[in-house]
Amino acid sequence: MRIRSTKPEFWRSETIASLDWDIRLVLKGVESYVDDNGVGKDSVVLICADVFPHDLARDPGTLARVSRALRKLAEANLIARYTVAGEPLLYVRRWKEIQRVDKPNKGRFPRPDGTLEYRDPVNESVCAAQSVSEADEPDDAREHSGNPRETLANTPETLAPVTEEQGNRGTEEKNRVAPTSSGAALFPIVAAELVEPEPKRTVAKAPAKPETPEQRVTAAAYERTGKAFKFVAVRAITKWAIHDRGADPGAVEAALVGVHELGKPITRQTVAQWLDGHIGPNRRPGPSKQDAKVNDYLESGRRLAEQLGTSRTTNHNARQELEA
Repeated sequence: MRIRSTKPEFWRSETIASLDWDIRLVLKGVESYVDDNGVGKDSVVLICADVFPHDLARDPGTLARVSRALRKLAEANLIARYTVAGEPLLYVRRWKEIQRVDKPNKGRFPRPDGTLEYRDPVNESVCAAQSVSEADEPDDAREHSGNPRETLANTPETLAPVTEEQGNRGTEEKNRVAPTSSGAALFPIVAAELVEPEPKRTVAKAPAKPETPEQRVTAAAYERTGKAFKFVAVRAITKWAIHDRGADPGAVEAALVGVHELGKPITRQTVAQWLDGHIGPNRRPGPSKQDAKVNDYLESGRRLAEQLGTSRTTNHNARQELEA
């Protein structure tokens, strides 16, 4: 089923007004039932299954009512009923005038004039007053019919070939057909020609570029630290340490891991400090430079205090000797 539009002219049409209300409803249902080129299978069962599934389940007489409506629509020249290669089809006449399809799918079945696609120009005079034979109609619907139907065997034009079924309704098999000027054998199915598949071409892969030292070192440190740093940024630092400082790749890897284990950020400065021996596990424990300065100040103060205390003691002793 497809989304279709209804123009205001539909409700004002005298032709539509001459039809019973249920026939008008069947016409709108058929518009949603057919493909984008206005053509669908002329099957009362399929139409009822798509358009009136609940009515069909409740009342088997729905088939007869819809079949009668299709006959009336064909008599009013609103639809064309015809046969192609033994397949009964129906076409909603003046389809391109009443329905605008912006992105139509490929047609599966041809119109009575042989055109297949939505945008193909349609000869509506060929589409007028065409019908399938009465033998193709269900028995329950035939009893309501009073007029015998003709086939499309006298169609004067050669119909265009059908390409492949679109496959957007059901899972009908796809057949390729060829045109013929005989209406009794329109679009015969021909056997598809098997084509040997071309051997797959193998494209030789370009040799992988050898890894650079900084790539190997960074990757190894990345795995050892549990992928705990930004790979690209650290690779740039590693490249600087190896190529600019001339450091050994193994020492640089140890520096990356060691700086990370010390909880310090991996920067050029921290890596250089590790390589120079200022930080690292082999460095002797001791106070920092700032702590050393503070200790020096304290030691100087202690010495000055001792000297001052000694001087006071000496002066006191000298004063006592003078008094004596």
